[in-house]
Formats: sequence, C-alpha cells, structure tokens
Amino acid sequence: MQELSKQYQKLIEENTTLKQKIRKLEKSAEGLRESGTKYRTIIQNIQEGYLETDLTGKWIFVNDIIPKLLGYTRRELMEMPNPIGRLQTEDNAKKSYQAFRTIYKTGKPLKSFEIELIKKDGSTGNYEISVSLMKDTGGKPIGFRCISRDITERKMMERALQESEKQYRMIVENMYDSIWTMDMDLHFTYLSPSEIHTSGYTPEEVMKIPVEKLITPESHDVIKRILGEEMDLEFGGGPVDLNRKRIIEIELNHKNGGTYWQETTASFIRDENGNPTGIVCVGRDITARKQAEHDLQTARDHLLQAEKLSAIGQLSAGVAHEILNPVNIISTEIQFLKTMGNMPHEAREELEICMSQIDRIVAIADGLKHRSSIPEKRMEMANINDVITDIMTLHKSQLMIDKIETDLQYHPDLPEMLMDRKKIEQVILNLISNARSAMEGKEKKVLRISTDWEVRHDQVRITVADTGCGIKSEHMLKIFNPFFTTKEQGKGTGLGLSISYGIIKDHGGKIWAKNNKWGGATFNIIFPVKTSHEPS
Repeated sequence: MQELSKQYQKLIEENTTLKQKIRKLEKSAEGLRESGTKYRTIIQNIQEGYLETDLTGKWIFVNDIIPKLLGYTRRELMEMPNPIGRLQTEDNAKKSYQAFRTIYKTGKPLKSFEIELIKKDGSTGNYEISVSLMKDTGGKPIGFRCISRDITERKMMERALQESEKQYRMIVENMYDSIWTMDMDLHFTYLSPSEIHTSGYTPEEVMKIPVEKLITPESHDVIKRILGEEMDLEFGGGPVDLNRKRIIEIELNHKNGGTYWQETTASFIRDENGNPTGIVCVGRDITARKQAEHDLQTARDHLLQAEKLSAIGQLSAGVAHEILNPVNIISTEIQFLKTMGNMPHEAREELEICMSQIDRIVAIADGLKHRSSIPEKRMEMANINDVITDIMTLHKSQLMIDKIETDLQYHPDLPEMLMDRKKIEQVILNLISNARSAMEGKEKKVLRISTDWEVRHDQVRITVADTGCGIKSEHMLKIFNPFFTTKEQGKGTGLGLSISYGIIKDHGGKIWAKNNKWGGATFNIIFPVKTSHEPS
C-alpha cells in the first residue's frame, strides 16, 4: 500500500511538470504565431516583391505587391506550375533556370539578377531579384526565397539614354566639324572621327601628340592667353556665367606639312556643382574663308594701288613738263659754259657733276611721263622662258662679277603667249636689279628664277627670289608706290617696281612680294595665257 502511494505521488509530480511544459509550449507557440503574423504583415506591406517557391518552381507564397505588378490575381499565380518560367521568353527562362540551378548546387545566394517578365496584358516589366535557398530544420533544401524590385522605369530610362547616346554619337561621328574634349591640363580625352578630314591625323594619332605640336606658335600663344583670361574669370571671385563660350580662330599644323585654319567654339565641361572639369571644343575648317578674305584684301590693296598710281600719273604729267622746261635751259647754259676757254679744271669737273644730276632729273621726269601716258603696245607671241633666257645670257658676266649663283628652273612645256616683249624684259630686269642690290654684302648670294604653267587656271607664273635681307613688314604695302625706295640716296629713283606693276597690270596679270625661307624676298608674277588681243 505504501508502495502504491509513492507511485501515485510520483505520477502527480510528473503530471504537474508535464502541464508546466505544455503551458510553456503553448506560450511559445503563441509567440511564434504573433511573430509570424508580424513578419507576414511587414512582408505584405513592403514596396519590394517577396515570394517563396518549392523546388519545382511553384509559388507557395507571394506578397501583395507581386500580383499588382504582374496583373494576375494571387490565386492565378499560386496555381501556375512555374510562374517564373511561364512568364518569360524561352531564352530568358533558360537563363533563369541556370541561375536557380547554380544557387541550388552551391547554396550561395544570388544578390542581383535581372529578369524580364510578361504581364497579363502582354506588356513586359523588368525586375531585379535576389534569391536564396530555403532549407528545413535538418538543412535539406526545400525551395527558394526571392525578393524583387521593379526596375521597369529605370530600364526604360537606360534604353532611352542609350538610344539618345547612339543618335548623338552617330551625328558626331558623321559630321564634318571636329569635336574634341580635354582635361584641365589640356590633355585630349576624346576626338571625333571627323578629325582625319581636317588635320589628316586619326584621333588615335592626335592623342599621342602634344597640343603645342598641333598648333602654330602664334595660335598657341593666343590659346594660352585666352585660357588665362577664362581662368581669371572663373576663379577671380566675381560672378561667373556658367554657359559662356569663346569663339577663336586658330591655325593648326596639318599632317601633310601645311597648315589649316579652324574657327573653334570652346566652353568648360562642369560637374554637378558647376566647377570646371574639362574643356569641350567644336572646330570648323575655315581655311577657304581665310584664303578668300586674303584674296579680297589683296584685291583691295591692288585696287587702292591702281587708284593711287592713276592719281599720281595725272599729277606727274604736269610736274614732269614743268620740271623739264627749266632743266633744258639749265642744261643749255651749262653746255655753253663748258665751251668757254680758260676755265679752271676744278670748275669743269663741277659742271660735269651738274650735268650728271640734270641727266638724273631728266630720267625721273621721263619715268613720270611714262606713268601718265599710255604707251604704244608692241604685242607679239613669245615664250616667257625665251625672254628670261635672253636676259640671263646678257647679264651672266655681271652676275659672275657680283659672285651671284643662279638657279633657273623652267617649265618645259610653257605655251607661247601674247605680250609686249620689251616691257616684260623691263620687268624682269627690274626684279633682277633689285635682287642684286638686296644681296650686296651677303655671304651667300643665290638668284632663283622659275616658271610654271598653272593649267587649271590657264596662267603662267614667274618667280624671282633672292637671298638678300627681305622686305620689312611696314614696307610691304609701299614697295609698288612711285618714288618709294630703300636704297641709298642717288642709287635709285623708286620708280622701277611702280613701272613694273603698271606693265603687269596692263597685261592682265598680278605681281606681289613676300619674304622667303632663305631670308630674302620672292616676287611672284601671274600672267593669263592669251593668244589674241582680248580685253584684260
């Protein structure tokens, strides 16, 4: 009996302990239910989509956001065998299958994976999902857990941006203007393919060449000055126009060894705070325009020269007449004095000096009369090579005495043309005489004369170059003016080039001068090829 009482008491204690454990389990279950409800509520209300699948791909749970995004009801999605596979194209479904298979094999979550799903209305949406493997308490895989974010709007913006960039790139790469960008240290960061049309260089070649090698020294100085001004404006403390631009004309070196001109519009590239981070430039080739401006200015200079010579010619006619009348009387009186006997030798020498100066005055007056009169033309067919050859033959010995080397380069097929041969000979002689004078005292004396036939323009070019002292820039526009000379007093009348200018103009041609690479001057003459008396 006593033994039964002990067993009964033990059962009561075990029953009490069991009831306590049950109460604890019930309380823990209630907490789990509350926790599950809490987390379910959070999952249902987040903006991201959340779903759970079994290993076959069937969805076993989805939050409210996913049906709203796809247009299906929760029930429709839950009844689909494999929604992620069914709502994608075949190629995209294969990619998704491979991604899920990799997660299953490795157990490693996939943090970012983009998929495109077909909605119920046939439209598509883009989603970024992260996937992890679900396991039971024993660690066995039982499905997948996915969190998705709708990136449809972002992808649309990216596609629009890509399309816009594609269009702008197509425009940039097919336009003739050059576009390039540089950092603030003037290192190229981009050049458009059109660069090869303007400079002859490919963009890759330009990237390897320093800026100072691509631009002529004068233009490089201009760019440095303008950049300095812009930096002063930018960081000088005053108000800054963030949209300002500078338009400059620069001369650049071409790959073929020549130069070309560009009109360049430059502005700063700025960051989100408006601070300059680089420079963007758009350059347009204006070489033809610059040449046209130069030709126009040359034509204006020639017109002004012609007007000046015409006015001086009209004035010189009367001046020459008035000068020669008293000079003739003085000359007659001096000749009479020379016939007188018992004249001291010194006095006779002085009279000779006076006569030589009178002869000079007469020569100047004759030159003035030539400028004001219309001389009779003796036009004949001749080859300019023959004219120059005859002149050089006559002056060969004098050039040798002066120790002047000659370099003659004749075009072999020059056509005969109508000219006043004597007058053209006078022009060539004047240029040779000026070249001899310019090379006095020079160690290296070379007279270069060449001819060329510019078939496209049907004109002949004559070039006379020396290795003298060149022409000062302030004298360049005056050299064809009557009486302008840089020679010492008594060594020139200043009419040679003026008369030559008139002769060439009468032949319908042009004459101009420039300094050459040998340090001297080069005179260029262009004649239209004429075979009959045509108007100039």
